[in-house]
Amino acid sequence: MQCLLGETSTNETGVYTADDFAAFFEDKVDAVRTSTTATPSYDVPFKAMTSTLGSWTAVTVDEVEKLIASALNKTCQLNPAPTWLVKEMRGLLAPFVLCCSTSSLIPAVFQLSLSRLPFVRF
Repeated sequence: MQCLLGETSTNETGVYTADDFAAFFEDKVDAVRTSTTATPSYDVPFKAMTSTLGSWTAVTVDEVEKLIASALNKTCQLNPAPTWLVKEMRGLLAPFVLCCSTSSLIPAVFQLSLSRLPFVRF
C-alpha cells in the first residue's frame, strides 16, 4: 500500500504503536494546514435565529415505539447499535427514550452527556 502512495516504510515489522498512529495524523493535519494557509477564510454570514420552542405536546410510550419501529435500518457513528436490535427491543427502550427526551424538555435543558458529537476540534 505504501508503494502505491509513494511512501517508504520505516517500520520493517509492520507493527505500529498508538504513538505512531497519533504522529501520523498530527503530520497529516500539519500538512493540510500548511497547504491551506494562503486560502482566504470564508466569511459565514451570521443569521440571527428568532424561532423558539414555545410549547410542545408530550408523546406517549406507544408513539415512541411506533417512531422506533418506523426507523430505517441504518447504523451510523452517532448510533452504532444495529437498528434491527433497537427495533426488536423497542418495548424496553421506548420508556427510557421518552424519559430522556421529556426530562430534557420540561426544564428546557439538554443533558450535556447526551450531546456528544463524533469529531474532535484541533
